[in-house]
Amino acid sequence: MGRMTYIDHKKVKDGDLVQVFGIDVSGSQGNIDWEEVKRAGVRSAMIRAGFGSGSIDVQFRRNAEGCTRQGIPFGVYWLSYAWSPGMAREEARQCLETIEDYKVDYPVCIYFGRDTVRYAASRGVAVTKELATRIVEAFCESVEERGYAAMYGTEPDFLENLFDGRLREKYPLWIQGDGPPCVIS
Repeated sequence: MGRMTYIDHKKVKDGDLVQVFGIDVSGSQGNIDWEEVKRAGVRSAMIRAGFGSGSIDVQFRRNAEGCTRQGIPFGVYWLSYAWSPGMAREEARQCLETIEDYKVDYPVCIYFGRDTVRYAASRGVAVTKELATRIVEAFCESVEERGYAAMYGTEPDFLENLFDGRLREKYPLWIQGDGPPCVIS
C-alpha cells in the first residue's frame, strides 16, 4: 500500500491546509482488512477502480465496500492506457460506470504515468506534452460533467516533462512515488 497525504483544498482555512492521512490501494495488495486499516489511523484511501479499456480492478468492489463499512472516505483512480482524448473519454465513462454504486468522497483521478507512455509507445504513439495534457483534460472534463471532482496523477519525474502547466490551474494533482508520502495538491 502506498502512503499518501490528502490536502483538501475545500478545507483550507487562513492559508492552513487540512491534511488527511491515507493509503493508495489496488488489487496488488490482495484482501485488505479494512477494520485493521481504520484501527491503524488511516483516514482516507485512493482505490484503483480499474485500468485501460474497461478492466475493473479485481479488488475494487471489496475495497470500496470495506471503506464504506468502516466509514473511511475514498477517492478512486483509473490507470490510463489511453493514447488519444477519445480513448480517455471512454476510460472515464468506464470508470464512472464502475463507481456509480458507491459514495466517492474524494476525486476521481486519471493516473497517467510511465506505464501509460510505454503502452502508447508499444502501439506506435509518441506521447508529447500536448497529447498527454489533452488526454488528461478529456478524462477530467468527462468526470466533471457527471458531477464528480476530477484529478490527475503521475510520477514526480513526469510532472514537468509530460504535462502543460495549464493542468495545475484546472485540476488537483496526485504525485505518486517512492520515498515520502504521496501528496495530492
